[in-house]
Amino acid sequence: ARTSRRLFGGHAGSVVLSVAAEQLPEKSVRLRIRLYNPGSRVEKSTLLVQPLLDKFLASLGMPNAHKVSLSELETAKHRVGSAALRLVRIYPDGSDLEMHNGPIPLELLGRASSRSDVLAAAGRSTPQADESREHLLVTVECAPATFEVFGYTCSDDILRYSTNLRVRRLVAGQEDGCKDFHETELQPWLQDTGAEHLLGASRESELAAVVAHHCTISGPVQLQPFQGLPGR
Repeated sequence: ARTSRRLFGGHAGSVVLSVAAEQLPEKSVRLRIRLYNPGSRVEKSTLLVQPLLDKFLASLGMPNAHKVSLSELETAKHRVGSAALRLVRIYPDGSDLEMHNGPIPLELLGRASSRSDVLAAAGRSTPQADESREHLLVTVECAPATFEVFGYTCSDDILRYSTNLRVRRLVAGQEDGCKDFHETELQPWLQDTGAEHLLGASRESELAAVVAHHCTISGPVQLQPFQGLPGR
């Protein structure tokens, strides 16, 4: 499977992503995800291996890595490739990629392909914070509200965006608002103060805290103007 993904954070261009199955000497398989940046001619790759690989294959209804054949993977290459690409993060400048550092709800990979699919499966029409606390990045108290920021929105967003934050606002212990944020909104919000580096793959928790501290405490959940990081 092959696709392209545009860069963000002020970087022009796009990168090409591809997924290939490889057979190991012991007859098991692994998946290699490759990145090629045409602008810089950078080539990078990362591997989808155990223990995540078997869970990934099971989510697609396929045998484990020791039993699945290359021909089976080839037959399902578009479905396998699309799902595998949802598990990687691309650096803002397109210089590298890495496996997503937060747990992914693998049951969504095989059957949910869009935001509406995910919401429909949950019986919802508006974004809600994922019930699984494993996606929670930070909790911030901003009386009278408490903000929870999750590092996951929906499976389709992992393919479309590199930054996926879901902010849940609680008042008196009850959900009072919820909104998803991606680099398309966060990059211009950060750029005037030179804080675009927070969109880097390794700065997710720091970015989550900054976003939480700047969300409105009433009305629709929105970002307030960002004045920059302390000490800058």
